[in-house]
Amino acid sequence: LRLTSEQAQKFQTYMELLLEWNTKINLTAIKEPKEFVEKHFLDSLWPLQWLNLAGKTCLDVGTGAGFPGIPLKL
Repeated sequence: LRLTSEQAQKFQTYMELLLEWNTKINLTAIKEPKEFVEKHFLDSLWPLQWLNLAGKTCLDVGTGAGFPGIPLKL
């Protein structure tokens, strides 16, 4: 998986915000950054190796903490 520096920064910011807010309201059971990347970001992006979503509209209903919708958008 290759990310631009802009995408990497967006993922970093998203993770920081989620980890911060997760201490206030239960958004996810995952608390560690490494596990967060593996279980949320990589799992959300895994289908991209088979799907070409460029220029397409997707709908993610009931995403809770935003997975997989936000990582796919980033």
